Amino acid sequence: MSFQKFILIILIGLLIFTPTSYADEEYDFRNVNWGMEREKVINQEGIFLEIEEEDNFIVFEEDVLGVDMRLYYYFFEEKLAKAQYVSQEDYFTNYNYYISDYKNLKNRLQKRYGNPENDEEIYKDSFIFDLDGDDKLLLASGNLKYISEWLTANTKIKHELYATGESGVYEAADIAHSVTYISKEYEYLIEEYKQEEIEEKL
Repeated sequence: MSFQKFILIILIGLLIFTPTSYADEEYDFRNVNWGMEREKVINQEGIFLEIEEEDNFIVFEEDVLGVDMRLYYYFFEEKLAKAQYVSQEDYFTNYNYYISDYKNLKNRLQKRYGNPENDEEIYKDSFIFDLDGDDKLLLASGNLKYISEWLTANTKIKHELYATGESGVYEAADIAHSVTYISKEYEYLIEEYKQEEIEEKL
């Protein structure tokens, strides 16, 4: 047997028997794919602490760039169709910290997915903006909302920061900071679920 044939046989053997690397697999979000069943997602996310389990979602704890997050996976008709990071940080009246978290996470998302399709700072009341350009006060008063959005082949991504209620004299505003991932293929299941909820209330 010639030396060249021997080398060729060795190379073919390596190609056949070398297992595919786990890192080479492509996923829609983290290490899961849209349409997965609940048990499969739990198996994939097994290294994280599961907090609770409800009818159509499961929750894990996660640290994202130093921010304490809850990671939600939502299932519709037994298919994974939505995932969401929700910040658990409570900075009281230090609203600049919320804005800093948002900008840091936005920069990380931008590095991964490129420039956002939509990138806005939405001011509700223009007269407040004219009087005071302090973003932290505008955020706390509910008059400023940050939003950035990306589209991938299979996923819609929405990153948001806004106040869910106005601050009082002795009370800080509740600030919501989240990143939501929605399957393009199964988005219709989410809409059907919402419609069913509306009809049940009629």
